[in-house]
Amino acid sequence: MRIKDTGANGIVLFNRFYHPYFEINDLTIKTNLQYNEFNHISLPLLWVASLYGKIKLLLAAATGG
Repeated sequence: MRIKDTGANGIVLFNRFYHPYFEINDLTIKTNLQYNEFNHISLPLLWVASLYGKIKLLLAAATGG
């Protein structure tokens, strides 16, 4: 409820697990992200369903990609 108290009307729930790999030999960051996979939306939708009716905020689900 602290989010609502700040004046927010809604929240966006998303799931984008970012697991970078740090290459210490050339000091680069590598990742294996695959965008727009159909199953990425399932966890945000689960949270929207769990919160629906329990908080007075607009809810949106996204994949973060």
